[in-house]
Amino acid sequence: PPGLLGCASLRRLWLGLCQFPDISGLAPAFPSLQELGIVHCSMQDRELHAVLPRCPELERLAFVLTQDYPRYIHIWSESLQSLVVWRSMVREVHLDDAPNLERLLLEPIGGASTHVKIINAPRLKIFGYFDVGLHQLKIGPTVIKVA
Repeated sequence: PPGLLGCASLRRLWLGLCQFPDISGLAPAFPSLQELGIVHCSMQDRELHAVLPRCPELERLAFVLTQDYPRYIHIWSESLQSLVVWRSMVREVHLDDAPNLERLLLEPIGGASTHVKIINAPRLKIFGYFDVGLHQLKIGPTVIKVA
């Protein structure tokens, strides 16, 4: 429900089996949100990138069984520690500025290719379920390829 987008005290939010509302003209803010899960939902890229900057305390972000959207996940977050993209059709994951990200777990839907670009994630310790034969990995300007 659109009224949920103004709940400033919310700490955990998991949305399932829904279409994320069009937030054009709205400024949803979740100043206390620490965990956001999108399960079998469609969330347009523009909605995702409008919500994430307004979650300054977000530590855990998960996309599970998403089909069409989001297609591109770009992370600029001082607080994010864990990103999970599980059985989803995400085409690109960019860690543009994620200084506290420690875990990145990817398991796309069978056969789907995902491009991962790591620009700034100095605390990344766990990077899992990544097939370099299927996916593309770029760390800074270097593309990692299978020999």
